[in-house]
Amino acid sequence: MKVIDPLKIKIHELLQRGVNNPIDLARMQFGSIPDIKNILLAFLKTQTNTRRHVYIDLTPFERVGHTKELLKGFFYKNSYKIPVLLICSDSLFNEVNQNLDKEHLIIVAKFNERGNFVDIVCKLKINSYIKQQIKQITKELSIKYKEDISNLLTFRNIYSNEILTELLYKSNSIEIPFGFESILNTREENKSIKYISGRFYRIMPNGMLVSCYLNLKHMGRKIEYITEIAYEIILSITDYFRRDIDVLNEFDCIVTPNNTSLFISSIIQAILGKPVIAIDKLGPIPRLSLHRDQLQKLLEYKKVIVIEEIVATASEVDRVLFFLNSIKTTVTKIIALYNLKIGKPMLLQEKQLISLCEPKEELNYVYRSR
Repeated sequence: MKVIDPLKIKIHELLQRGVNNPIDLARMQFGSIPDIKNILLAFLKTQTNTRRHVYIDLTPFERVGHTKELLKGFFYKNSYKIPVLLICSDSLFNEVNQNLDKEHLIIVAKFNERGNFVDIVCKLKINSYIKQQIKQITKELSIKYKEDISNLLTFRNIYSNEILTELLYKSNSIEIPFGFESILNTREENKSIKYISGRFYRIMPNGMLVSCYLNLKHMGRKIEYITEIAYEIILSITDYFRRDIDVLNEFDCIVTPNNTSLFISSIIQAILGKPVIAIDKLGPIPRLSLHRDQLQKLLEYKKVIVIEEIVATASEVDRVLFFLNSIKTTVTKIIALYNLKIGKPMLLQEKQLISLCEPKEELNYVYRSR
């Protein structure tokens, strides 16, 4: 499954130029001929490995100009994937629908203002290949999670898990202890790596062993990595840009409990304009009083969203919840970028924790005692 995010690409471009309020500007301005040529078509031309469809997500936009140019740009070549336009706006849907003809190998998927999947429109001559593509698209967009109806956020959560797992490898953020030489040749390595039952483990500060370590600081080396992460978090914060409610008015600020989540949240702040408050180094419960007076003035009776970089044992979540609850702060959501699911937080309310990526099985991650 491949999704092109014109909004994410445009935000990244505006951030690099140092533009203020990039999300609103990107949503208002996208759709010029340079955008179509340099963003969408340039990307489509790189997709030569298969003729399978690729999603182009236009749903975050309040308006998209140059629809006719869009359609001309998507004119199908044999080396392109079939574009599937994801659309929410009724006016845009009607305009696209009026301009579509059998020469445009385009499929349009319609969602309503709540982001719920409605239907697929295709004016192509329906052969066996197109029929198979439509069947697969309908299946992917109709996925239901537990009791929830199928919607864009559910669809994108599945895709988020894929791209964020891939990002761990692209950014070299996975540190895997290995090699007898590293253990036998230096005393220093003997203190940090242990070999048990045919596998190397890293020794953590608490004495536990991990089969690999996620060092997300490596993602800070490239702005596109941080933009990728920030955009996925923003999708969850905004309930996928729902139009029936103003989700951004339902919380006051973003809280970050460590330095790594702080540099991620700083990009989110630059995009959304919401204030970010750091509560780093909470430590064990007896030390909470050191932070209470200063932070209580900032956070008392506030509604906040907490951004966690990694959740593993779940103690990191409980520690933050304990502190924020103690100063009468309401936590509306906790968004965990990576959740290794070693333990379950005890203080969580139902659906309070949103895990964007759960790579435990992919990484064959093991957390154990000696």
